[in-house]
Amino acid sequence: SKSASETSDAGGWGFYKDCEGTPGDSAYRLDATALANRETPDYVLEDSLDSQALWHATAGARPAQPAHERRKFEEMWSKQLASSEATRCVPTEKCADPSAPRPGDGAKVLLRDASPFGTSVTKSWRCECCGELTSIMVRIPKYQVVRPAGGGRPHAEFLVVARLGAVTFGLWRRYSHFEKLNEKIATSFRKEDYQNTHWSWRCLRRRQRWFRCLDREYLALKCFLLERFLHDLVFEAAASSVFTEFFELEGV
Repeated sequence: SKSASETSDAGGWGFYKDCEGTPGDSAYRLDATALANRETPDYVLEDSLDSQALWHATAGARPAQPAHERRKFEEMWSKQLASSEATRCVPTEKCADPSAPRPGDGAKVLLRDASPFGTSVTKSWRCECCGELTSIMVRIPKYQVVRPAGGGRPHAEFLVVARLGAVTFGLWRRYSHFEKLNEKIATSFRKEDYQNTHWSWRCLRRRQRWFRCLDREYLALKCFLLERFLHDLVFEAAASSVFTEFFELEGV
């Protein structure tokens, strides 16, 4: 028979203490359906694709913490903070440093705001290879103004959130990315198959300023028009592969 130490270290995992509750407790059951329907937090969507992939493989794959357990720890943290002598900084615009270097490329975020018009659209296709249904969801909930690490001119970026199957991810895209996507549609597909898409792009160009404008109201309008362009493209696209390059999914 195996010793207690051999049993506890089986598989190289070492000893761990069981959580409270029974294995059949719904609060601790890893439900695949619940995980598929879980919303990805905004702070994850705003991060790099590598960080998002890490979240989906770790925290995003774990069951949500039970509400009663969460309340217990929040009360404990509140008591500790109340008796602490550390200086507290409430998350406000004064505490946050919007010019802090952005991880990865060192760029500085000068402004970030939510779109007042953001909505999402979803469409499903049947795969020609395997016959399975595949779906895509697209929306643009936020925009930001960024100064490059080298001290160049600030520019605007738009957070494109997409859901492919059960995975939701976000990408910051510049206007040039949308322009390249529109050129691909104009040169690779029949014009009559993408009439609404071309019309939305023309509406965007009519509202475009002659010089680079980083005004809040203009960026909010531009965010809406770019989202409308993507919505029409989702509606008229024959397959989700149209977005492969735009979402940096080559080789995935």
